[in-house]
Amino acid sequence: IAMTDITPIIHAREELERLVENDELTGLMSRRGLQRRHKDGQRKRDVGFFLIDLDYFKSVIDGYGHEAGDDLLKAVACTLKRLTAVTGCPIRLGGEEFAVVRRWSGWQEAGEYAEALRQALEQTSIVFQGKLLQRTASIGYIDVKTEEELSTAMHLADLAQRVAKSSGR
Repeated sequence: IAMTDITPIIHAREELERLVENDELTGLMSRRGLQRRHKDGQRKRDVGFFLIDLDYFKSVIDGYGHEAGDDLLKAVACTLKRLTAVTGCPIRLGGEEFAVVRRWSGWQEAGEYAEALRQALEQTSIVFQGKLLQRTASIGYIDVKTEEELSTAMHLADLAQRVAKSSGR
C-alpha cells in the first residue's frame, strides 16, 4: 500500500481556480467567474445585471499612463465592493467595464440602484501626480430570468448602456 499526500495538489488547484475566477488587479470576480457562478440553468432566482462602463477612461491612460488607470480601476472596485457589501456581486469584465449581479426587486428599485451606483462612481476619485482624476459611468441594467441565457442578458444590458451613453452619459 502506498499513500501520497495530495494536499499540495488540492491547494494548487484551489489557487488556480481563485486566479481564474478573480481579476488580478481589482480582486473582483472576473468574467470567467461570473460565467461559472451564474451559469445558465443554475440560477435559482431572477437577478439584476448592471453593466457599467467608465466614460472617457481612455483619456486617463492617454494623459497619465497605465499606472493612473490601474489606480482608478482599483478605486472603482472599492466603491463597487462597498455598494454590494450587503447584497450583490461586483465583477470586472475587462478594461474599464464592470458589472454588478444582485437579486432582482423590480424595475423601480433597479433604476434607483443604478442611479446610486452612477452617483457613487462619479464621486470616486484618485489623486495622481497632484491631479484629481475621476470619471462618470454609463450603466445599463436588465432583469435576468432564471431560464434566460446570461449572454443574451449581457447583450441587452449592453444595448441599454449604449442608450445611456448616447443620451448624455
